[in-house]
Amino acid sequence: MGQNSRIFGVMLPILLLALSRPVSEQKLEHTLTLSFVNGSLCLDGSMAGYLSDIELYEKCDLLVVELEGGGLCFTQSSCKERTTNWLGSSKYWSSSMSASGFTDSDCQVNPDFCSGCHVFLPYCSSDVWLGDSDGKDPDWNEFYFHGHRNLDVIMNHMFNAYESKFSNLSNVLLLGESAGGYGTWLNLDWFSDTIKQRFGSHVQVKGAPIAGWFMPGETAAEIADGGLCPDYVDNYDHFIENKHQSSYCNNLLEHLYQPDALIDTKCYADHPGKEYSCYTAHVGYHYIDTPIFFAQNQFDNEQIIDQLGCPSTQPWTDLQKEFIAYFGTAMAESIDQVNSTKGDGLFLLSCFLHTEGLESFTLQNVTFVEAVGDWFWNRNKLPHRLIDNCQSPNGLPCGQCSKP
Repeated sequence: MGQNSRIFGVMLPILLLALSRPVSEQKLEHTLTLSFVNGSLCLDGSMAGYLSDIELYEKCDLLVVELEGGGLCFTQSSCKERTTNWLGSSKYWSSSMSASGFTDSDCQVNPDFCSGCHVFLPYCSSDVWLGDSDGKDPDWNEFYFHGHRNLDVIMNHMFNAYESKFSNLSNVLLLGESAGGYGTWLNLDWFSDTIKQRFGSHVQVKGAPIAGWFMPGETAAEIADGGLCPDYVDNYDHFIENKHQSSYCNNLLEHLYQPDALIDTKCYADHPGKEYSCYTAHVGYHYIDTPIFFAQNQFDNEQIIDQLGCPSTQPWTDLQKEFIAYFGTAMAESIDQVNSTKGDGLFLLSCFLHTEGLESFTLQNVTFVEAVGDWFWNRNKLPHRLIDNCQSPNGLPCGQCSKP
């Protein structure tokens, strides 16, 4: 919360989900330049686009695509506020940004992905890259929820504009942080199918969501106790009243964002009347076919505080600590389903953080970035299931990070 935007370097209040990496982590040597794309729309109807370094390369055998994070909205007032800044309008965008992380061309800091063509999609649809609404929503006639549609339009435009550069495309990584991480796993199978249909089934496509496991389900103990919404972890207010219930058990996101093209039809069929369950990683992961490597903080403070309503006031009360411990248990049980035997990876820190630490802290002396590189290129010299094994008597965070 309260971090600088990587693109625009301004301080803004973030609604519900945290921002991506701060400006202080940027590398100034490498710049991505902005291209607007007809047919792509931000929340306010302004034109969306992407930043890339494709012009610098003769060929793009490797493509790295990053989806920016930065929140979502599903109330009129919060959506209206987002149209007054870069989270909902391209009117506030700059023409370039400094590359960092997986989009950096500096091989000393990004050895496994430095030589690829790098594409960064700014996030301005406020729908966790889920939206495929057909024009303006009739009940929300000020807003366009076009996150998924923008990804489709932008990638198609890019491949057409640089057709010769992509003639030998063989490896593609899709990633993102927070809302971008959410959007990564939501879009991954569709994205992989789209790439392979255009360039051939030989192309390797993988995904790496960072802080994108929204949300865990209820714990095994409360399901046994008759939980009312097993596919979503409890809200704080429900938890302290022992109600075993979540306010997210509804089809509001489906109504607003109309994401049917993204959701596996089998998931819908398996959850009649509870289609909203398919928008949670807890349920949705089971239906993902494309190889995927999750990085996640077990005690995700963005979800605990901003999504689920746990008070942030300190010193922590016993009830706050109980809820934080409860969420950590729910996350550990939920994300444990990530299965390395089918080629997937997991990097789970025992931290009360959101995106912070996931690309810098180590587990078994391995960083997430190193593990992803080893996994992506099929070297298989490093472990791909890395879990913080520290133990805390009260179930609270105990890893190499800040604690409540």
